[in-house]
Amino acid sequence: MPTAAEAKAAQGTDPTPRPVQTAIGMLFASGAVCLIAGILVLLFRQAQIDYQVQHPPAPNLTRDDIAGNVTIQAVLLIIAAVVNAAFIWLFGIKVRIGDKRSRTRLTVIVLLLGLFQFFFGSPISAFGVLIGLIGLIMLFLPSVKSFFVKQ
Repeated sequence: MPTAAEAKAAQGTDPTPRPVQTAIGMLFASGAVCLIAGILVLLFRQAQIDYQVQHPPAPNLTRDDIAGNVTIQAVLLIIAAVVNAAFIWLFGIKVRIGDKRSRTRLTVIVLLLGLFQFFFGSPISAFGVLIGLIGLIMLFLPSVKSFFVKQ
């Protein structure tokens, strides 16, 4: 019975370049951070409601209006974070095998995530988008272009 090290040596090494592996890890972390940010916004929405009641964005808004708007914002943030995390996971797996079209799809997903987080997000989700953008840039480095061309 071969050991784990012998089995790995027999299978060969992973053909995915190190920058691509790191970029995919950063993209997965981006999805997870945005999901955690959405959960935190949902958990602490009462504090946001209380703040906006004390400092209303418009003079004619009632507490119920503010509470409804904050709840809708929190739920939209959670839904967007779950959908984006699922797409990042799906296309990240495909990028790992060298699918060039999935790299383009990931670009669109991360840019849409950034746009959505810009309007509805929190500072934590902005950090998640920043991680995703750095991972995305790593997928377009000159050292990994040959990995996507040969597929």
